[in-house]
Amino acid sequence: MKDDTLGKNTLTKASAGVIALLPSPMASSNAGREIRIKEESIMDIKAVIEDLVKKLKLDTALMDRFKKDPLKAVEETLGVKLPEDQLKAVTDGVSAKLSLDQAGDTLDKVKGLFGG
Repeated sequence: MKDDTLGKNTLTKASAGVIALLPSPMASSNAGREIRIKEESIMDIKAVIEDLVKKLKLDTALMDRFKKDPLKAVEETLGVKLPEDQLKAVTDGVSAKLSLDQAGDTLDKVKGLFGG
């Protein structure tokens, strides 16, 4: 397990390879916290995107917020204020994954029509 301290937050690499953001014991408040993900300790973006997509599919209100303002919906769901470029990358990944999943569902329905 590897710890990197960034400002008032601590990144902890879990055994599954996902880096979790934990509040530092010295931090008085987590509101408005901002992290910068370093290249050598990149969060498992794929896992974050998968988690966000799962939450969006289960929560219609969240999906509606995502459709209206994807950046804000992702940031609120993550609970972390990311730099604009990282937030945009995660949001684009979520949008792409949602589109891909929707295309896969449509393909499965078409296959079902033809007994495939």
